[in-house]
Amino acid sequence: MSWSTESLAEYDRSLPAWQPFQQVEILLGHRIRYENSRYSAIVEFHSGNPFFFHVRITDQAGSTRHDWRDYHRIKVELFGHECWAAEHYPPTDNLVDSENAYHLFVFFTPMPNLLPEATNGEILADNLPDNIQRPIDSEWENAFSAESPATAVRDFEKLLALTQGGEA
Repeated sequence: MSWSTESLAEYDRSLPAWQPFQQVEILLGHRIRYENSRYSAIVEFHSGNPFFFHVRITDQAGSTRHDWRDYHRIKVELFGHECWAAEHYPPTDNLVDSENAYHLFVFFTPMPNLLPEATNGEILADNLPDNIQRPIDSEWENAFSAESPATAVRDFEKLLALTQGGEA
């Protein structure tokens, strides 16, 4: 299939409207599952230095769809604006590809900026030459101008307090 700016926008309109993530269940091993209208995300806390969160993301429709804007929105909604996240592409000898899932690793410590030309937080809506990109819609833009709920951070603070004998 050949994509154009118009076909990408049409595809976006075919998806369910974005709904905020809701906690669905607490799983063994300091893991919490969240769902919204498009995705399921299992978040696992890893203590250490630095501590981080592993997020396993699957599409509710079971597709292989992988949308950077959606994944960035998931990061912001669950962890806030100020954290760093990276996807995981291991060496071939360590590869596990048994399901249509993608993995983010979320850190609250600074990471090296691997894109030094993109340092001002500017979002480009105009196409670069030979680049096919859908326009930025107001829903997506509004998601990043609003205060982030940082849902997973709050939930894990409560979970850790409970497992350490405190009150949530």
